[in-house]
Amino acid sequence: MSQIFQEDWPPFPETISKSCKFDKNTQLELIKLLYQSQLQSVLVQQTALEKQNENFWAYVYSSEQAVDNARLDVIKSTLNRIQNRAEYIQKAAGTIGTVYSAVLGLSFGFGKGTNLPLPMRGLIPAIFLGKRQVERGLS
Repeated sequence: MSQIFQEDWPPFPETISKSCKFDKNTQLELIKLLYQSQLQSVLVQQTALEKQNENFWAYVYSSEQAVDNARLDVIKSTLNRIQNRAEYIQKAAGTIGTVYSAVLGLSFGFGKGTNLPLPMRGLIPAIFLGKRQVERGLS
């Protein structure tokens, strides 16, 4: 009868079985109850492990979600800065073009002759001024 039990369980008490005169069915019922208690113990352990695993994955999910939200915030702020710089460059270019056109119009519109052509050296300051404004907007 001790062959039925696992090694970590004590053997079935022989003194009780001799004094009470258990029949074979009663002994089998006791063995069944012992195995049911072992099964219940394993089920409790399994349930605890499943709960621990569930808690672990909930923690991992919340951690990854926090990291992803932080990354999104950084990306949003970067995109806002890029957009602000682009708007600054656009406004600066528009202002430079307007001012330079007005200066050229006034310079060559009221000259000695009304048909004075704009020399090429007249475009060089506009190019350098625009380049400087773009560099300033990017920094």
